Amino acid sequence: MLGLYDALLNLIYPSRCAGCFKLTDDLLCQKCAALLTKLDNNVCQYCGKPVITTVENCRECRTKRLYFDSARAVWAFDGLAREIIHDYKYKNQKYLAGKLAKRLVPLIKNPDLITWVPLSRKKQWARGYNQAQLLAKRLSRLTGGPSAALLTRTRHTDDQNKLDILGRKKNVRDAFGIRQTHRVVGARITLIDDVYTSGSTVAECSRVLKKNGAISVDVLTLARTLLRT
Repeated sequence: MLGLYDALLNLIYPSRCAGCFKLTDDLLCQKCAALLTKLDNNVCQYCGKPVITTVENCRECRTKRLYFDSARAVWAFDGLAREIIHDYKYKNQKYLAGKLAKRLVPLIKNPDLITWVPLSRKKQWARGYNQAQLLAKRLSRLTGGPSAALLTRTRHTDDQNKLDILGRKKNVRDAFGIRQTHRVVGARITLIDDVYTSGSTVAECSRVLKKNGAISVDVLTLARTLLRT
């Protein structure tokens, strides 16, 4: 089914490089792919931050209570990676969801359920879609693992990228609730978002999932900021 869907999509929208727009079967041509900073070596085994030597807990995550069991990202959030994610997230480039989700496949740990960080009704209405939900749904189809909407926003929050670290943590505190408690209890969950910045949003989502009975929560994002902001 996934192959037929992609074939029809490619017929309507011929596959082009998300960087230079040349025809290619992949997300990026080789030249553009080389411009991205992959985060596949020497990362903190807990929060996924790049480090000189692989460690179980880096200096940064030791100062926080993050609640999740691990976090991994595909790329550093800079340059072309930032442009691609911004186009996907803010410019209605929903067709990129499948190709971006393929980048997450090698990082997934065979969870019981795949879920995503929800948007507020206001943001989802304004944007028209939830980029994390699309990623999770496509990742579910690619891996054969079930996905479900386990979290809900209990209130509107300010944009995290406009706040400092303390402001981000306060902004999302108690901003999420559970939709399907019976599916959370005893489950190993993969939580999807687009970008890991301070970790405040995914940490709060993980806290709520754990509080409601999840055995483990592993976070996957397309990219991660490298500087503390």
